[in-house]
Order: sequence, then C-alpha cells, then structure tokens
Amino acid sequence: MITPLTKIISKLGLGKIMYSALRPFFHKKVNYNTEIVRQSLELLEGVSPNPNKSCVLSENNLITCQYDLQVIIPAYKTGQYIERCIDSVISQETSYRILVVVINDGSPDNIWEILQKYKNENRIEIISQENRGFSGARNRGLKFIKARYVTFLDSDDELIGSIDHLLQVANKTNADVVEAGYVTFNDMGDLRTYRHDDLVTDKATKLLYGYPWGKIFKAELFAGICFPEGYWFEDTIMAFIIYPLCKRVVTDSSMFYHYRINPQGITAKAKYYSKMIDSYWITERLLMDRVKLGLSNEDFYEVMLGQVRMNYNRIKLLKRKDINLAVFILTVNLWKKYFGVSNAVQSPLATILTDEDYYAYKLFCELR
Repeated sequence: MITPLTKIISKLGLGKIMYSALRPFFHKKVNYNTEIVRQSLELLEGVSPNPNKSCVLSENNLITCQYDLQVIIPAYKTGQYIERCIDSVISQETSYRILVVVINDGSPDNIWEILQKYKNENRIEIISQENRGFSGARNRGLKFIKARYVTFLDSDDELIGSIDHLLQVANKTNADVVEAGYVTFNDMGDLRTYRHDDLVTDKATKLLYGYPWGKIFKAELFAGICFPEGYWFEDTIMAFIIYPLCKRVVTDSSMFYHYRINPQGITAKAKYYSKMIDSYWITERLLMDRVKLGLSNEDFYEVMLGQVRMNYNRIKLLKRKDINLAVFILTVNLWKKYFGVSNAVQSPLATILTDEDYYAYKLFCELR
C-alpha cells in the first residue's frame, strides 16, 4: 500500500470499507515452520539485538507507607525544564504527605547543579546514577517505595491538576489506578486536550491511556514488577502487565498532566533507528512475563491485536521488506503459541494470523 494514500483513506474514515473491497485480492500464505521462525529471529537479532530483560523481579521492591504519594521523576538532558517540573509538584498546597524522588540518570547537562537548589527541601530526595535509560531511572525510584501510591512525572513535563483531588478519589474508591486528563503543549503553548468521563470499573482495556504518567497507582502493583530495561517502548508494560493486575480502575474528568511535545525527543526521531524492532521484542518478552505472573490471555486478545498493528506501523518505518516479513512470521508464531486458534476470537486480524496470510496482514494494518 502507498503510505500517503492510506493516510488519506484513514483520515476520511474509509479504511474499513476499503479493506473489505480489497481483501479478496490480497493473499499470500507464508512458508511458516520452525526453521523459518529461527531464521526470522536471527535476522532481527542481527539488526537490533533482543534485550531479553524481564519485568518480573527476583526480589520484591521494599514498600513502606511513610507518605501518601511518591512522585518519581527520571531526569536526563532536561536542564531547561526540570525546575518547572519539580515546582509544579512542590508548589501545590496539600494535606497529604508527598515525596518527590528525582533520579539524575547520568545526565551530561547541568541537571545535577540545578538539583542542588532542592537539597534542603525535605519533600525531595535526589538520586544520581550512571545512565540506565527511562526504565532504569524509574526502577531506581521504585526500588524503595515509601508511599501508598506512586506517580510518574517526566522531567520535561508538569502537573497542572490537583494531587489532593486524585488522592481523595483513590482513597474514596480504593482504586488500584486513577487516571485524569492531560494537555499536550510545546514552547508556543497548549496544543490538544484529552479528557476522561468520571468512571469506576474493573476493566482497564481500551479505557486507560498507554503511558505511565498522568495517573496514580497503588504502590503494591510494583512490589514484584519493574520496567523492562534496555528496550524502547517500555510503556508497553502498562497494557500488558500493570492494567491487567488492577482490580479497580477509575478515570476522572479533571485535568492533571501537561505533556510536552519535544521535536528532539526519542519519540520524534525513533523512525530512524533500528531499535524500532524493540516494539516486537518487548511484545514477545511481556507475553512470557504474563505467563510467569499467571495472567490469563482469555480476555487479552484485543490488546494483543492492537499491539500487532502498532508493531507493524512502527517497524515498517525502517523500510526493510525482509524485516517486515520476519516480524510477521514471528508474530504468527506468538499468536499460535499464546492464543491458539480459538473460535471465540472474532477478529479479521486474528483470522489473518491463524491463516498465516502476509498480504492480508499488511492490508489490514495499513487500512483498519
């Protein structure tokens, strides 16, 4: 499919119609067997090695309840923003006990010097470590959890909503996670608003945003769980692991988070890097971790199929036909291993994976 054309089709809301019209003409069953799977793994490993790091801890994080909320801020190359970030927390008047943990993740700029301004602030704990990436920095903040609830705040972002309000909602509902709305912005001003309805449910699927930020979590969710290190797209852990562990999920109509759109950030430049393949690697790893944690795949197939499409649309940006085909073969392998050929899964993409139909897969992921 031609990308500009498919973008227009999608924007016009014609993807489903076009897929139905074109589907009879797009078929190619792949040569799927154990050897082809091995070769596909070898190809991906040669382009971008699998970090193969689990999110399941061998030794649990220590959790105490000295505070009501622990705010974890990984800091790297954001010296121009870090003060606004921290001040958006500590400037709030609150009746709750708040601890802000800032992890200087080996940043080469002036973050360490800036953080010294807060060294006598008893609500702030400053940690410095060699660079371990977003996951490694967040994990350092999770190693010793000192609060009932935790929240994640990126160091170029800000809180714009009330911590007190979300904690009140969490305490009233006994929620495992409370998520409010957010606003994207850049140096020119606010861009777009994302808002929830007020809702209490036991189902997080298709309800919560896929990011760690903009919400507060019961700390116990991270007792035996960490962010898998070495990967891009570590946020995948939310939909695959954290949300399925939640028994009570709350969305709130208030606005809580200010998310900076950074044109120099990893997200903006990711399509130029072979580590886009991590989108597949982390899918494979987290499916293994779900088995370790005893999580059922019975009601999980919609999340998995959404991830399949996301993986396709990320990895195709590398413009490598051999990699695209290898990812499809490995995805078929994952689908058969973890989801079988259950008739209960009513989805065109599930049928496509079961039938090992590569052209139909490309067509579906482009148009639907």
